[in-house]
Amino acid sequence: MRALLLALPLLLANAPDDDPAAAADPTAIPATIRAMLDAAMEAGSESDVAVIVKYARTASPATADQVVKIAADWRNERTKKAQAKIRSADFFALVKGHAELGGYVTTGNTENIGITAALELKREALQWRHKLRVQADYQESLGITTRERYLAAYEPNWKFDDRAYLYGAAQYESDRFSGFTDRISLSSGIGYSAIKSPAVKLDLEVGPAFRYTRFINDTAEKAEIAVEVQAVDANGKARVIATAKVKSNPDKAVVATKLKLTDLGPNEFLFFSWTAEDGKLLGENDYFPKAYKAYELGEAKVKASWSGGDKAPVLTLSADKPAVFVTATVDVPGYFSDNALTLLPGREVKLSFKPRKGATPRCIASSTLIWLATSGRMPSS
Repeated sequence: MRALLLALPLLLANAPDDDPAAAADPTAIPATIRAMLDAAMEAGSESDVAVIVKYARTASPATADQVVKIAADWRNERTKKAQAKIRSADFFALVKGHAELGGYVTTGNTENIGITAALELKREALQWRHKLRVQADYQESLGITTRERYLAAYEPNWKFDDRAYLYGAAQYESDRFSGFTDRISLSSGIGYSAIKSPAVKLDLEVGPAFRYTRFINDTAEKAEIAVEVQAVDANGKARVIATAKVKSNPDKAVVATKLKLTDLGPNEFLFFSWTAEDGKLLGENDYFPKAYKAYELGEAKVKASWSGGDKAPVLTLSADKPAVFVTATVDVPGYFSDNALTLLPGREVKLSFKPRKGATPRCIASSTLIWLATSGRMPSS
């Protein structure tokens, strides 16, 4: 049929003038046009019918109105049949959609698992259209969750003509690795289907929207924290240069204090720590204004000891001088709660360890190695 449509202008231009039907009745539709129109309607292709009607207006102006009427009657009858089928259909007969499910598992030096699932449903009736979308994505590496995202969205449409409609939309999303635990979105407005074709669909929607987000700052509420900033020299001598108490907001960052790098000595770096209202240490970090090699860091002696029993082994690290990128490793399967640390004199760091594949604290303790990056050696524990 497509090939005939491409040749339609040539066929009409070279149609014989001695068409018996046309000679007997000038208002009769030429046989070539009628045959192609019947074939397009039989195939149920509205786009092909529209092309034939377009060329019939040029090739046979006297019969163009008849061709238009035949095509219009065919469309009306086709629409009536489709509407009657929709009215008589049960609820689930009009539901269409697709589902996706995927996953992976890797073993060996690392153990990773991942699973993703998605479901999209759409129910198209005469006046109402319903759209539902559900997604889930979860990934885990060495027993630690690295991705966890969930989404559910529902959109009802009320159609008041072939293209225009009113819409409502509700969506729930949770993605703590993007900085929020819950996000709820509600909107309503008017929409218009600008493009409706088998290959391309484009809906334009405009209307007000409301969004509520619970951001992550370890809690969904404001939290008061105490910040301490120390200047530490290469030998471990520390002095407090700033303290502050601030209320951290769940939806934005706040400035705790401001420092001038000119307040630091030539061989000093910054060390930060922050604690909760109950005195619990929440975190530590450091900042070296110059390249690490610019500091005259001495050889540090790192001590390591195990505690915690069989079920919850804990490795305690300490050093007599500043040591950066201190890394603990064992030759048995498992992983530490943290690593590549900065150790300062007088500050112990405790690392929990999660054994895997039957490893025990006894064999872990006997195989512990501490790598001291500043001196490029492994000191004895």
